[in-house]
Amino acid sequence: MSFDKETANELVPSLQEVTENYYKIKSLLKKTPVISWEGELKDKILGSDAEIFIKLELLQYAGSFKPRGGLTVSQVLSQDEKKNGLVTVSAGNHGISLAYIAKKIGAKATVCLPASANPFRLQKIRELGAETIICEDVHKAFEKAESLKQEKGMFFFHPFEGYGMTLGHGSLALELVEQIPSGFDQIVISVGGGGLCSGVAAGLKQHPLTVGTKIIAVEPEGADALHQSLKVDKTVRLDSRWREIQNLMLTGYYLSPYKISVVSYLRHAGYTPT
Repeated sequence: MSFDKETANELVPSLQEVTENYYKIKSLLKKTPVISWEGELKDKILGSDAEIFIKLELLQYAGSFKPRGGLTVSQVLSQDEKKNGLVTVSAGNHGISLAYIAKKIGAKATVCLPASANPFRLQKIRELGAETIICEDVHKAFEKAESLKQEKGMFFFHPFEGYGMTLGHGSLALELVEQIPSGFDQIVISVGGGGLCSGVAAGLKQHPLTVGTKIIAVEPEGADALHQSLKVDKTVRLDSRWREIQNLMLTGYYLSPYKISVVSYLRHAGYTPT
């Protein structure tokens, strides 16, 4: 069986589910370090009394946080789904993650990328053994991935959407609680599709030590689909004038019902878009 919108449309992972999943995938992850930012620059910008911690997810396997969600989804793939292969859309990091995971579980991976994708990341995907298909833009990349799903029965590994992705990214929240046991007032999270933010928020907002932590999501101008959706409580399709940024962020056109249910939960729990 697989996580999908039919079974998880309105379901936000509980703290117990996030914790149980973390222990399932823990051995497959690096517990990336947290460092303290100190020095004159920090003092000048934020003041000498501010304590700033930075979690170095660039040291995670495959170079980003992406395997947290991807490994979670891969745990529930059937043998037929693995046999038919995995397909996704990515501007880089998710594609690298899927190629890495596919190699781990013995499956074939195909990554559809917009022509604007970073050449370095494209090369990393290929080095890990995945097939790459270059498309005109992210819209065409999603169309190609969908056609491969329909024609070849490949499992579509969404780059950020769905219960499994949110559940897996919640593992980062639990690591932060372990690494900063005194707690923290705020956390700043960059947002592309919103999978990381939704998972971390679900973990922190339900944990007794961090339930009062303010969560600040930061999106680039022109690709702020999560922020715009929060304002009106429904999916927002962004203005195509910002298409180049949206291609890089894979956002704006592909928010689905599960994402909106998570966004609504986060809003109720004190989530603060910026």
